[in-house]
Amino acid sequence: MTARYRLDDLHPAADQALAVRLHALQQAAYRVEAALIDDDRIPPLHETVDDVRAAPVHWVGAYSGPDLVGALAWTEVADGWDIDRLVVDPPRHREGVGSTLLRSLIERAGGVQITVSTGSGNAPARELYLGHGFRPAGDIEVIPTLWVSQYVRPGD
Repeated sequence: MTARYRLDDLHPAADQALAVRLHALQQAAYRVEAALIDDDRIPPLHETVDDVRAAPVHWVGAYSGPDLVGALAWTEVADGWDIDRLVVDPPRHREGVGSTLLRSLIERAGGVQITVSTGSGNAPARELYLGHGFRPAGDIEVIPTLWVSQYVRPGD
């Protein structure tokens, strides 16, 4: 059963309390990924609240009632859009939060190409992207022994 979520654009640079909540959400989500890939060197896992506030990205958040349960950040790049991060509150995994955020971004992108990278050992994230029309685009070693899988969702 897929839950319904309210989506809102987020502006953590202008809202300290929101930045604190996003940071906590990001930490919780990336701790799960770190365990899945057996590596805690994921860069956003080491960001501060100030780093979250200063990130040059666009944000959309998913709310269940008053609670922020997921967020997606992206940048616009020369050949389309790049998902910078997709985080879901761990107790909400497998409830459709990530899918809701991805569908929202795909709709916003209006047919432009979307790219994303995730830890190569993060099978749930890889399945999520494949299920939304992303195609494998190769693996890269971003720092020694830390591999990420890249995906692309071609534009229309």
